Amino acid sequence: MSLSPKQRAVALMNLEKARAEARIAKQKRLVDCICENCGKQFTRRLSEVKHGMGKYCSLPCLYAGRKRETATKFGSKKKLNH
Repeated sequence: MSLSPKQRAVALMNLEKARAEARIAKQKRLVDCICENCGKQFTRRLSEVKHGMGKYCSLPCLYAGRKRETATKFGSKKKLNH
């Protein structure tokens, strides 16, 4: 089954409209966060933040934050660089 040029144009416009609506809906699900290690602003999905993944902007910051939390938790006397 082949579409006429007019039908093809209408289908393409509908597809573009659907993609734009999906992009807007996805943007609404994003949350601005601030890294607990370096203070950088970044975005995460709302579902990720609900599961506790909105604390750090990157893996290096996550590792540094974990080191600091562990040192604080167990009373380490070593001074950790920020």
